[in-house]
Amino acid sequence: MFSSLLEAIHQGDWQRASRLVDVLAATAPPSDLEQLRDYLENLREALIAARASRSHLTLKLNRIRAAAKFLAAGKSAGPRQNFADSAES
Repeated sequence: MFSSLLEAIHQGDWQRASRLVDVLAATAPPSDLEQLRDYLENLREALIAARASRSHLTLKLNRIRAAAKFLAAGKSAGPRQNFADSAES
């Protein structure tokens, strides 16, 4: 289950990851202490992977927004003067 969850997170398949988390939430955690430790370690690993993936996506979104602002600023500045043409006059 956890390997499928990590795979979904790494692939950015958030719908699948959400379904797997729902299944995990509905399942009782192990009662054996050693199994519970492994279970919690796997949960922690999945949480760290999800946070890292989300941070990466946030960075991409910020880059796209910056590029859009740059392009919009260029369009609102009006036509550019071609200095090569001006030198010939």
